Amino acid sequence: MDDFERSFAERPPGLIRRLVDWLIRWRRRLAIAASLTVILLAIASGGVALSTQPGFCLNCHEIEAAYDQWRTSTHYGIGCIDCHIQPGPLGLAQIVWNGFSHSVRHATNGFEYPIAHAAIADDSCLRCHIKAERPES
Repeated sequence: MDDFERSFAERPPGLIRRLVDWLIRWRRRLAIAASLTVILLAIASGGVALSTQPGFCLNCHEIEAAYDQWRTSTHYGIGCIDCHIQPGPLGLAQIVWNGFSHSVRHATNGFEYPIAHAAIADDSCLRCHIKAERPES
């Protein structure tokens, strides 16, 4: 075995030993960090799951008329976020931000009422409806 092979063969046990030593020294802190991460992820996912339910938006009462209209429409059963939020990670971030900012505005009486409009992008409609089905305005 030449020097290169010997050097390479001896290195992993040393690295592994140092890694194990580091893990032993930091195990309590790592366990706490991992636990907090799991707790925060559980809370965040539970909050997203709760806030994506149509009834959640109704808690603030400003959209009661829109909610009642949705319940009697052909779109009943389709969640609010399916139309009002873009899909993907940016949409998820938008849900979190909207829920937080709407809650703050509601709690501080900064929410404008009546709500003038609800933004729905054409792309949201086109996920379910082909363009030929839509009436032109």
